[in-house]
Amino acid sequence: SPANIPVNVSSIGLRAYQNCIAIPSIDIQDAFALRTIGESAFESCVAMEGNLSFSSAIAATESVETIGDNAFRGCMKLTDHLYFPPNLKSIGVSAFDGCIGLNGTIVFPRNDSFTVIPDRAFADCVGITGISTNTGNGSSLQYSNGSAIPNGLIIPPKVTRIGKEAFLNCSKFALGLDLNTTPNPAQNPNPPRLTLNIQSIGNAAFSGCAAFTSLVLPASSQYTVVAEECFKGCIGVQA
Repeated sequence: SPANIPVNVSSIGLRAYQNCIAIPSIDIQDAFALRTIGESAFESCVAMEGNLSFSSAIAATESVETIGDNAFRGCMKLTDHLYFPPNLKSIGVSAFDGCIGLNGTIVFPRNDSFTVIPDRAFADCVGITGISTNTGNGSSLQYSNGSAIPNGLIIPPKVTRIGKEAFLNCSKFALGLDLNTTPNPAQNPNPPRLTLNIQSIGNAAFSGCAAFTSLVLPASSQYTVVAEECFKGCIGVQA
């Protein structure tokens, strides 16, 4: 039967459903009290399919704040987008490593606490395209203020570090990769882009991302090293 998380549950603990290989789906959308998904909570739930939808998708309320290391690692049948709650503060190492069925985009939170995209967070998510349209009706995904979410990998403004192999082999992530500026979700016409402050990018962070068409490195004075194999195999980058 599905893993339906009740409305009053605030935390899913360490390895709570790890290796439950027959669970067909997960429903946390109605878990309005849920704030923590623990380490390896759903790791290797290989049959669990469908969209991972948080309570923030249906109500303007606080939702999950912490996703632990390996929380959904190897959940290969999860599909569609990863639209994280606006109040999410952290994602753990290898949290979505090997989620090969994800085939939409990643919408990161833009709050002041979300500053790190950790090691192997999305490694081997080979199906992610960065195309931010709803599969049901073809409309664009939107931020909470109603502005459209652009296509591509959109790094949130407060991120200072991208870990090693964070996006390793995300081979279908399309369009340009801008690590110096990020779109401004303000609703006024043509708002100026926001400057990022990325200070470090780990080894092989974007290795194997073959579909990126352009690359802009961080201009931060604290970004001083292009790491080993950081952009290895980015064969689509032209400028």
